[in-house]
Amino acid sequence: MSDDPNDSRQEQKPAGMNVLYGFLKKGELVLIAVLVVLLIMHRMGYDTSQSVQIAFMVLAAVYFLMAYKPPAAPGETSTEKKGFAELLFLTILPKMGWIACSVLIVGVMFRLLHLPGAAEMMMIGTVAGLVPIALIGMGLVQGSDKARVFLPLLIRLIALDAICVYYLLFQTS
Repeated sequence: MSDDPNDSRQEQKPAGMNVLYGFLKKGELVLIAVLVVLLIMHRMGYDTSQSVQIAFMVLAAVYFLMAYKPPAAPGETSTEKKGFAELLFLTILPKMGWIACSVLIVGVMFRLLHLPGAAEMMMIGTVAGLVPIALIGMGLVQGSDKARVFLPLLIRLIALDAICVYYLLFQTS
């Protein structure tokens, strides 16, 4: 490859990566719609426990795979040296957040299907999700452009943490 800064080949992600993460985003929306329908059917008395379990596990796998998306910070090139703060903010926090989403989803599935270990999984996922929520939230309050990239993750973490806190505090059986 050439050292020309205008050479666009250096900055492109492989096409397969874009296709994979685009597929994961669409798959997440489809899985959430399927889960809503299955949970409504479950409340109506239909036996959908196996289908709910499969949909929850696939959604957890989607969130787990999203943790391995390469960091994409606005206005940065791959040739710059980065310090610990960039490593923490652009790599470790998103991975921790997506994996926490995965654990939270599995905990909610355990709770809805009355499987043992639901409370423990939801507590671990909630605590693991609070760190990215706090640090990404602080970045948003300070007006960091890097934090805006993780707004979708932040929304998912807050929603899943709220669901888990509700189940942990107000649901006894």
